[in-house]
Amino acid sequence: MSDKLLTLNEWKDEFGPVLEFYEETKEEGDILFYETYEPHIGSMKEYAEKLAQASGAKFYQHIWSRVDEDSSKLILLNGWHRCNRLDYCLSSVPWGDGSDKDKDIYIEVTY
Repeated sequence: MSDKLLTLNEWKDEFGPVLEFYEETKEEGDILFYETYEPHIGSMKEYAEKLAQASGAKFYQHIWSRVDEDSSKLILLNGWHRCNRLDYCLSSVPWGDGSDKDKDIYIEVTY
């Protein structure tokens, strides 16, 4: 298994999170998080597919889950996670290579 532990700033530098964009001011904001239900999941998957087309990766390699680890610590994990999830976000850089080895990649970001 390939484990990697990152701080939030290290993750931002390495994976380039998708940020909110404020149309009225034309400025970027914080990390854009998606709710865990429709229509948000559909919108996120659609955006992830566009990122994947641009990067040559699979759409799921751009998805990250924000998880409540133990009621006192939030972490980001690569991929789709359902247990203790709060929401999802996307990164412009994929976290895997699309091979069978992806299932062995574990990246945890201290949030």
